[in-house]
Amino acid sequence: SNIIFFLVTRIDYFFVEKFCDEAALSNYVQASKMGQLFILLPTMIASVLFPYSSGMESKEYLHKLQSVCRIITALSIPVSLVVIAGGYWIFPWLFGRDFTQMYTAMIWYLPGFYSLSLVTLLAAYLAGRAMLTTNLLASAIALMIVIAGDILLIPLYGINAAAGVSSAAYLVCLIYLLTVYKNRLGCRYRHFFSFKKADIFLLLNNFKK
Repeated sequence: SNIIFFLVTRIDYFFVEKFCDEAALSNYVQASKMGQLFILLPTMIASVLFPYSSGMESKEYLHKLQSVCRIITALSIPVSLVVIAGGYWIFPWLFGRDFTQMYTAMIWYLPGFYSLSLVTLLAAYLAGRAMLTTNLLASAIALMIVIAGDILLIPLYGINAAAGVSSAAYLVCLIYLLTVYKNRLGCRYRHFFSFKKADIFLLLNNFKK
């Protein structure tokens, strides 16, 4: 499952290199690396969530997982707005004038980065509950979308297509995992997105610690 998920997030490099020029590849790789900052915090949380969710009393950690997903959703909104509003000027200023293609690719990538940040958390909890087949199937579906979409669209639309296809694959993966949570764990979709006052206190308490 981990190998397939790794391919989901990296195999697009192969197709971009195959169908696009070196400048476009550089812009795309840099956009992807910037997006990894979106999932840095969820990845760290997932490494802690996995062993705890494997315990017998996992209901408490399910509620904390939902709270963390809501917090990440709230934090993603201002970050995305900054990228949308200022990325056109910020990226060339940071990386050089050759990175003018990066902005549009990032816009297409933003929904995917957000989806991937939640997928990282949801998959870690399911792995702790020994639901490995679910994670494997979610990764396999996403991989098929990436491969098919990249082959069909990158030759026509370049790195923007690669970013859009990856975003679509991550979003489908997220929807599939949320459906599993709904059908098998009795969760509701809004539990992962509807921000609550308690989330603010959880965030502040952990920040103080």
